[in-house]
Amino acid sequence: MSSLSWWRVWLGYTLIFLAVFWPVVTNVYGHSDEFVYINAGGNPAIFNSLWIAHLVMGRPTVGLLHGLFFSNAHCIADLAGMRAAGIVFLACLAMLLYRALINNGWRVVTAFCLPVIMLCMPPWQVYISMAMVSLCPLACVASTLAVLLSDRIANQQGATRRVVLLLLAACLQLIATTIHQSAAMFFWVVVAINSFGVKNSLSSLRARCLRYVGVFTLATILALGVWWLGKQSSPSGLSPERQHLTHHVWQKIVWFFHNPMLDALNLDHLFPSYRLAIGIGVFIAVGICIYLRGNLKERLFQVALAAILIPLSYLPNLVIAENWSAYRTQSGLSALIVFYLFIWLY
Repeated sequence: MSSLSWWRVWLGYTLIFLAVFWPVVTNVYGHSDEFVYINAGGNPAIFNSLWIAHLVMGRPTVGLLHGLFFSNAHCIADLAGMRAAGIVFLACLAMLLYRALINNGWRVVTAFCLPVIMLCMPPWQVYISMAMVSLCPLACVASTLAVLLSDRIANQQGATRRVVLLLLAACLQLIATTIHQSAAMFFWVVVAINSFGVKNSLSSLRARCLRYVGVFTLATILALGVWWLGKQSSPSGLSPERQHLTHHVWQKIVWFFHNPMLDALNLDHLFPSYRLAIGIGVFIAVGICIYLRGNLKERLFQVALAAILIPLSYLPNLVIAENWSAYRTQSGLSALIVFYLFIWLY
């Protein structure tokens, strides 16, 4: 079956997600955090203080976007428009994932269905159901574009063009990070999709990984700079647990497996079960072993890469002292687990 045109894919995803999330568009409701913006009544002073609060958290881009979107929200019913915008961004993300899967040799039907399953897990339900975080799929779109742009660096002639593409990719990842740090970790989900493709020899895979790490590192350094500037404007704006790195590494590892990893391995099951998590984990391990190709050295590198991407997809919450595993922080981890779950269908 030949690949579908991009606009048809986007339209199909939009209709599917609109049907799935129809209640969040048609019902009138809001969350407590959103009433602050509604009560602001378009007051520039209040919006400026809210933007500074986002700047302190290292999220100035989402602060600006909130000011743009919420300035037109005068009552609770207007929040449905922001949630509808989240559905549009989600469809754009699904289309980019479909394109990445097709480019890596996935069959059309599988490539179309996998993003639907991936983006209907609990973290994405939270994104679409809350106007405050409905822009998080946009961060994931920026991260996806950063990875896709990184892949073009190797094909460019001349150092100048490569540097420009590297900077553009880093800027896209920076935009994603300054919308929401956890959502920006979707970067590593797309890295996984591109790393386990039909055209990847060990040497090309290593080269790709170096480019991805370079783009991500540069964007992270810039994002830390943004956060540092924001911290100067309000030194006491964040809780100490969010401002400091964790010093209890082993406890953090244990927490990771007993909380976010447990949730991700339970897929859409909202009451986590260790038995189900172990079963899904074993299924994933077997599926990856079936998928792996090449000699022993190549297989070991792929296994190591698959394992490393798991903590990377949840990196912001692993490095800070705070132990908080809300679903909104698990979008990258959840999507990566779903991808690993279905990789044997490749």
